[in-house]
Amino acid sequence: YSITGDTSNNIYICGGADATTGVQTPYTWKAKYSAGEGTSRVGAKWAGMCCDNTGAKFAAVIEGTGGEIYTSTDSGDTLVLPSTGGSGSGTGWRAIACSDDFVKQYAATGSGATPGNLFVSVDSGDTWTQLSTGAGFPPVDQQWSAITMDSDGSVIAAVIGGDEGDESSTGTIWLSVDYGATWTEQIPPPVTMPGTKNWQAITSNADGSKLAACVGDGSQEPPGSVVGNIWTYDSAGGVPAEWTGICCNTDGARMAVCNTTHIYISSDSGATLEQKQIATAPAEWSAIACSDDFIFQVAAEGYGTSTGRVWLSIDGGLNWTQKAGAGDPPSAQWKSVTINNDGTMIAA
Repeated sequence: YSITGDTSNNIYICGGADATTGVQTPYTWKAKYSAGEGTSRVGAKWAGMCCDNTGAKFAAVIEGTGGEIYTSTDSGDTLVLPSTGGSGSGTGWRAIACSDDFVKQYAATGSGATPGNLFVSVDSGDTWTQLSTGAGFPPVDQQWSAITMDSDGSVIAAVIGGDEGDESSTGTIWLSVDYGATWTEQIPPPVTMPGTKNWQAITSNADGSKLAACVGDGSQEPPGSVVGNIWTYDSAGGVPAEWTGICCNTDGARMAVCNTTHIYISSDSGATLEQKQIATAPAEWSAIACSDDFIFQVAAEGYGTSTGRVWLSIDGGLNWTQKAGAGDPPSAQWKSVTINNDGTMIAA
C-alpha cells in the first residue's frame, strides 16, 4: 500500500512484495522519497491521487502555484514528471481520475477558492490538453472539487464545489457518457436533477450506470445517487452533515460515505445508511475509498485544518483499525485516498 501526506507531506509505502525476498508484507509501513525535492517532491502539497486496476500505475497531483502532476509505473518506487504536459498549471491541481488501464485521465486545476479548468490525457498522463470550451462543455474558471470515471473512461463526471464547508461556494455536476466528447449539466428540469450545491466528492460504479455525489456545506442529508438521469436524495441513516468522501463497489449496490464526524455504509445503493462507530469517533474524516468487492477500505482523517490518522477496514467497513503504531504514518492532514480493484494497493 502507498500513502502520501505526513506532516512533511512525504510519501509512505505499505504492503506489496519485499524487493529482495518477494514476500508480501501487509500493513508494514516505510517512508519513501526522502531524497531531494527535485526527484521526489518531498514537502509538496499533494492533493489527489488515482491508480490503475492493478495498483502498479498511479498519478498524484500537487496543488498550489506551480503545482504538477506526477506518475508512477512501479507502485510508487519512483515518481516521474512527464516531459510534456502536467508540468505546472499556474494555480496547481485539485483532483485527478483515471480509467482502469490508466490510459485515459482527467484532472482539474485550481485550489479551494481559486478557480481552475478541466484537462484531459489519453496517453497515460504523458501529455495534457485543456478540455474544449463553448456550448456543450463545462464552463471555464470554475471551483472544481472532484472527478470520477468508470472503468473504461467512457463515463466521466466532475463536480463544482470550491471550498469545503463554505456555504457560499456552490456549483453543479457535469456529466459525459461518450468519453468526454459531449457534456451535460445536471440541473433541473426535470426536478430529479440535483442542481447547484456545495459538491465535494463523487464516485462511479464500474460501468458508469450509477453515480453518487455528496454535499459539504452541512445543508444536505446523506448523499444523492443517480441511475441514468434520475437523481434521488437519501434521507435515511443520518442528519444533514458536511459530507467529504464517497465510494462504491463494482455494481454500485454497496457504498461507503464519510462526513466530518462518522463513516456510513450502505448495501442498497445508499437508500439506507448504517453509521459505523469507531474507537475515536467522531473524527474529522476527509476521504474514503474501497476495492471493487467493497471488502477492503481506507479512510483518512484531516478535514479542513485538522490532523488525524489513516484507518483500514478488511471486512467491508464493519470494523476499522487505526494505523498509529510504530512505523505507521504519523498524524497529518490527509486529503485524498485511492485503491486498486482488489485492494492490494492503496494510495492517499
